[in-house]
Amino acid sequence: MIVYFHIDELNRDAIVASALGKICKDNGWILIYGNRRVQKIIGLLEFLFDFIIIPKPIFIKEYFNTQQVKKIQKKIIILYTENIGIIADDKDPKVVLFGALNQEFMSGYKSNVEKVAAFCFWGHQVKNVVTQYFPELKSISHVIGHPRHDGSIISKDIKYINDEDKSIGIFTRFHMLNDYQNKSSAENLISIYNSEQRLNYENSTTGDSLKLEGRGTDGPGDLFNDAIDFYFTLKIIDLLIDQGKSVSLKIHPRENPVIYQKYFKNNYNQIKIEKVFTPFTHWATKQKVVIGPASTSFYDCFLLGTLPICTVNLDPHRNLRIKSGFEENNNVMNYVYKPKSIGELMDLVNSNSATHFDKLMSNYSLREVLSAETNFPYQSQSLTLMFEIMKTLSKGKIVSKTNKYKGYLIQNAVYFLYNLQYFFHKIKKILYSSKEQVNSSNFFLSRKNIWLIKDMHK
Repeated sequence: MIVYFHIDELNRDAIVASALGKICKDNGWILIYGNRRVQKIIGLLEFLFDFIIIPKPIFIKEYFNTQQVKKIQKKIIILYTENIGIIADDKDPKVVLFGALNQEFMSGYKSNVEKVAAFCFWGHQVKNVVTQYFPELKSISHVIGHPRHDGSIISKDIKYINDEDKSIGIFTRFHMLNDYQNKSSAENLISIYNSEQRLNYENSTTGDSLKLEGRGTDGPGDLFNDAIDFYFTLKIIDLLIDQGKSVSLKIHPRENPVIYQKYFKNNYNQIKIEKVFTPFTHWATKQKVVIGPASTSFYDCFLLGTLPICTVNLDPHRNLRIKSGFEENNNVMNYVYKPKSIGELMDLVNSNSATHFDKLMSNYSLREVLSAETNFPYQSQSLTLMFEIMKTLSKGKIVSKTNKYKGYLIQNAVYFLYNLQYFFHKIKKILYSSKEQVNSSNFFLSRKNIWLIKDMHK
C-alpha cells in the first residue's frame, strides 16, 4: 500500500508523519510526505496512492478540481491536526460541526465528503456530535486519540528527568504582533478590517448559519491582548533570570522567530530558544512548568504530566474583548492555574510542581474533558488505531515484493518532483531576487527536510 500524508505545519505535524511512516514501513507499506506546495502535483498523481491523508475535508478542493474529484475512489482519510478545544465543545454543536466538516459541507455541498473513507477524530465528543447530526457518516467515523501523543512519539524516559534538570518553559502565541509572513500589525488589522466574511458558513437551503466568533474577528482586541501577553512574557522572563532560573522558549509555528533570536541573544545567556522543528510534546516534557497565554497546548501539558500556568488573568483588562470562540473558553482552561499577579505566578513556579499537578489531575471532571476530547488515557494508541483503520479499509491486502519495489520507485519519482520544484525556487530567488516567504506552512519538501521528517520519531 502507498499512502500520501499531508503535513500542514512542518513545526507541528511532521512528528506525526514521521511516526506513522515508521508504522507503515514496519508493515510493508510506504508513506510519502506532502504539503501545500505540492497539492497540484498530487492532484494529478492521485491514481498512484491507495490512501490520501489530509487534515480537513476542505483540502479536497485544494488538491482536486471538480472533474478530478468525480474520478477519485473512496480513499481519502481525514486526520485532524487540531480536534480539541473550542472546536470540540459539544455545548455549541454548530462550532463542532464546522470544525469537523468545514464550510462547504455545512453550506450544503456534500459531494467532496462523499469521497472520504474515514474520519479519524481525536475524541468521542466530536464524533458523537457529527454522527448525531449526520448519521450517514457514522460508518466512516472513528476515534483514535490525540495523534501527537502516540506512544511511538512520547519518550519513555520522561519520568526519570529530575526537577532540577528541567527548565521553566514559556511558549509564545503573538500572531498579530509577530506574524510569520512578516506582515506588520497594521497590515493584519487592515486584513481583518477589510474581511467580508462574517459567517463561518451559511446554508441557503436550510437557512442554517454560524457567526464568526474566533480570533481574527476583532483586530483591535486581538492586538491589545497580544501586546499584554507579550509584555508579561518579557517581564516573567526577566524575573526568572533574576532568580537564576534556566528558561526555555518555544516559539509558535506561526510566529517569526527572528525577533526573539535577536533580542535574547543580545540580552541573556540563561535562555534557550528551542529549535522550531522540535515537537511541542518533546519540549514540554523537559519543563518543570509551562507558562503561556490561552492555548490548546495546555491539553498537551496535562497529557504529559507538566504543570500548566496561564497568563490570561495577570491584567484585569485583558479579557474584556474575549469572544465565545476564543481558546480562553476551552474546557481544559477551567483547570489550568491562572494566577492574578506576577507574585502569585512566581510562587507557583518555585513550589512543588508535581504536587500541584497531581492535585489538578485528581479532579474527575478534568479527566472527563481529556477523555472526551483526546481519548485519554488511550491516546498512546492513536496512530496504531489509525493504521488498523487503513488496514481494514484495504481489506487486509498484503503488498507483494514486486509491488513494494514499485512503491519505492513511485516514492523516489514523487520526491524527485519535489526537489525539482525546490531547485526552481532557488533559481528564481537568485535570478529575480524573489522575496517569497518560506515558513512552517509554506515550506519546501527538499531532500534535507524529507530526511529530517523521516528521522524525527527516533
